[in-house]
Amino acid sequence: MALPPADPARHRRQQLRRALIGWIGGGVLLALLTVAAILGGDENHDEPVPVPAHSAGLFDYHMTSDQFDRLQTGESGKMVLSELGKVGLPESETKIVFIRLFPPHDESVLCSYWQITDAVYTIARLCFSREEDVLREKLERDLSGPFEGESSVRA
Repeated sequence: MALPPADPARHRRQQLRRALIGWIGGGVLLALLTVAAILGGDENHDEPVPVPAHSAGLFDYHMTSDQFDRLQTGESGKMVLSELGKVGLPESETKIVFIRLFPPHDESVLCSYWQITDAVYTIARLCFSREEDVLREKLERDLSGPFEGESSVRA
């Protein structure tokens, strides 16, 4: 059992001060949380990212066959980026099964992978030189065709 305070008036003031600090601190915290919820609640997270029905969801990076055909080897990376609006899926993040569909490339280029949206099950690889950032190679592969030969790869 606790002993009674030596000075009851002083003890009461201390308790009142502690309660007041607690209530004010709690009110400020509640106000900050309310403001954060109001200001941060403007984004709409309900809409899913659209994936075309014919894409089968292979990659998040898409281009049309027209865009692929307009790309010319020798173009700068900036020109390709302005044409497509994205850099493509880097090789380090691409599944090995898709990488093996294309012929090996040397270390002087960086490659990215794309899905051709208007050609069912078709993927493309764009390779840029590391030094000059120039498109060195563009290949397209039909996933529904034979995988042994290079007959379905076009540059």
